[in-house]
Amino acid sequence: AVLSLAQSIPNQTEDPDNDGFTSEWEILIGTDPDDTASYPSLAEKYFTDQDMFVGYWPLFSNTTEILRGQLNGELKGSAVFQDSAVLLDGRDSYVTFGSDPELSISSNLSYSLWINNHWLERKSRVIGKYKIHDKQREHCAFIGEDNRLYVFLSSDGTPGEDSSILISSLLPVAVKDQWQNLSLAWDSASASDGLKCYLNGNEIEMGVITDGDITGLFSGSADLTLGSYDVFVPGRSEENNRENQFQDDQARQEAENREKQKKEIVRNAFQGSMANFLLCGDILTDIEMKEIALLGRDADILSYIYLDSDQDGIPDVFERIYYGDITHSAPQTAIAI
Repeated sequence: AVLSLAQSIPNQTEDPDNDGFTSEWEILIGTDPDDTASYPSLAEKYFTDQDMFVGYWPLFSNTTEILRGQLNGELKGSAVFQDSAVLLDGRDSYVTFGSDPELSISSNLSYSLWINNHWLERKSRVIGKYKIHDKQREHCAFIGEDNRLYVFLSSDGTPGEDSSILISSLLPVAVKDQWQNLSLAWDSASASDGLKCYLNGNEIEMGVITDGDITGLFSGSADLTLGSYDVFVPGRSEENNRENQFQDDQARQEAENREKQKKEIVRNAFQGSMANFLLCGDILTDIEMKEIALLGRDADILSYIYLDSDQDGIPDVFERIYYGDITHSAPQTAIAI
């Protein structure tokens, strides 16, 4: 069973190494409950390398990015919030976070997302920073008609054999009407060998389809989206081909306004719900992926990172860093946080 955040809060009587994590929690994740140097590391990684955390969007009732508040998303089409998640209709709805340069990750990449698929045996686009027009493919993941997971990465914006990686799960992974955690971590120095995918915290066995020897990702201008990618407006290419016919700025502006009024086409959109999206510009470990998955889709990862088991005002992570365990009371002189 997936643990909720409330179930994960440590009880001191069940924490023999005083690291803030119960023995049960450490056994589930794979750390040693009797070793003070062995403990889940997501919180410590956040405080020691905050720059790697690009964004965290709970997606419970809004698209706000809560780590820095600068990469907020937007619902498109018929997307709505329902039951503390984004509900997508499989037709014209998706979530976009725009094309801010911070979202273009050039090397090591990790992300985690909870999905609940309502329609199987069809291509369903899960996440992507990907646009065919102008060769703006960076990366994407989708569920195929065979219910397998597919992941694509490109170093030059194209699907070329020497410039991209495409892998798929050896077995179907998608199930209908059930929450699943899909996560990915890519060690760019190892090309396709460094690309690992996880389902509910457990690594998925993947097969390589295209094995380009790439060690970096293309930095393009495509929007980062959930639920679809390569969204396009009919007629755009035709309008662009006639660009040279415009004799003045007014005529060009009128054409652009007509273009904006056309309805977006969202191909192979995801039908179902999504929540708790975390994006990182470095590698999350197997244990950290397990942490996220075991917390559950409705857990507040930020609250988990700031856990304060002894309620002394100093988060557990700081007590581990400064004292080695969490049994110390808050000092009279507060530590700057």
